[in-house]
Amino acid sequence: MRTIWKTPLASTGPNLVDVPVGARPLAAAMQGGAAALWWQVESDAAMEQRTVHVVGTGWPLPEGLDHVATILADEGRLIWHVFAAPSRAAAASSAPTV
Repeated sequence: MRTIWKTPLASTGPNLVDVPVGARPLAAAMQGGAAALWWQVESDAAMEQRTVHVVGTGWPLPEGLDHVATILADEGRLIWHVFAAPSRAAAASSAPTV
């Protein structure tokens, strides 16, 4: 069944989140003073662990991750950029065939 999931995000270090294989990040925003990421998922799919980084403006960017969203925190005084690792399903579909 296709559903929407939400995962909380810490602003320091990598976030390791468990989501169904093929989960697609939709949006990131502040909710109740904390950063969160919403995913479109097939809730009956096998689970995989995905890496999500939250980086500030001017910080080094993580390698191999895709930009998901830019969010404003602290009434716009802090700007966070959210990057997520691709799904195993996406990596498998882009692998060359022999």
